[in-house]
Amino acid sequence: GDSGKTFQAQFTLYSGNNLYTASPWIGLDDSTRMIPLKGTNGDTLFITVTGVANEFNGKPHMLVQFLNRVPDRVGISVKAFGGTVHGWQGVVVKTSGYYGVFTRYAFSWAREGDVSYTTGDLVSTRSGIAVAAYNSKVAFTNISGQNLSYSGYLRGRIAAFSSMGPTADGRVKPDIAGPGMALASAVSSYDPDYQAGGGSFGNVVAQFTSPLNNRTYGFGMAGGTSMSAPVTSGIIAMLLQINPQLNPAEIKALFTKTAITDAFTSSIPSGGSTIWGGGKVNAMGAIRELLNPTTGIVHSISSPAGLLLYPNPGTGRFTLFRQENTSKTASLYLRDYLGRMLKSIEMTSEEMELSLEDLASGLYFLEYQCGSERSVIRFEKR
Repeated sequence: GDSGKTFQAQFTLYSGNNLYTASPWIGLDDSTRMIPLKGTNGDTLFITVTGVANEFNGKPHMLVQFLNRVPDRVGISVKAFGGTVHGWQGVVVKTSGYYGVFTRYAFSWAREGDVSYTTGDLVSTRSGIAVAAYNSKVAFTNISGQNLSYSGYLRGRIAAFSSMGPTADGRVKPDIAGPGMALASAVSSYDPDYQAGGGSFGNVVAQFTSPLNNRTYGFGMAGGTSMSAPVTSGIIAMLLQINPQLNPAEIKALFTKTAITDAFTSSIPSGGSTIWGGGKVNAMGAIRELLNPTTGIVHSISSPAGLLLYPNPGTGRFTLFRQENTSKTASLYLRDYLGRMLKSIEMTSEEMELSLEDLASGLYFLEYQCGSERSVIRFEKR
């Protein structure tokens, strides 16, 4: 509810279209109470209600939990004394959850629900960066060789579990959307669910046995904003390596300027979308924008051309990018850690791939020469 206002709730059971029983109206008395409603089958709907008149954010709040043993439809009525009351439904048990909307069914007088205003309190802060999730991957092969897919999830579309804005005071949230379905991540080696025979072992895609302690560690597929937020946090960490002085507002602006839009995001309004924020996060685009010489920020090991070699460290396939948009031919000289030249390569475009799989693991130097300009990049081959 709205700050300084209050409301009451009533719970009802319907047999078909007929009202069968109803609870009293429940107010916000800063207590928790149990309300039993007897259903048409003689069993019980148990309702646990916690009502708080003034939450930490100054708003009235009611948490309702159901344990249902009846076949009847459950109705929730809300009576407000001024202002607006929002209501949502969802259940999370361990890492699995259900998020839905209220529906009127056949009751024309009932209100149809939606998922607006569902971004959480913490990411609704002005400096917080709220990350939506989209379906970046919908199929995978697990460690047992099974090909699995998520039914009903279309790659590229916003994820069904991704919360939507705006905030209660009308600001646009989320700020950006990240890949959130499905991503491989480390799972606890102490969780029996992710071990052979466990309920989640089907999600495991790789395992590694450490020579240090002979313990097996797993990597499993998962989905959620719990995946898209860490991915985006990692991108922010890379941006802060380039410029540690960036503040949240500058990072948001950078994400918005470089965000990816496509047929799923459609055209993003100038103020942002309450589903996508600025669009899909663009890690490389944000890095390139930040390395643009016009900003006065350059890579610590780059030349004025804005050289960037990635990934660094890498396992053999690298990409060399020069921010300066030029087709001038540059000479590249690959040297080992003793300075001995191993090979020379010509670069004629803005970006090129370097296939260095034949190199032994170790430290190397790539010398770049274009006219009078010279720069050296240190990198590691693993």
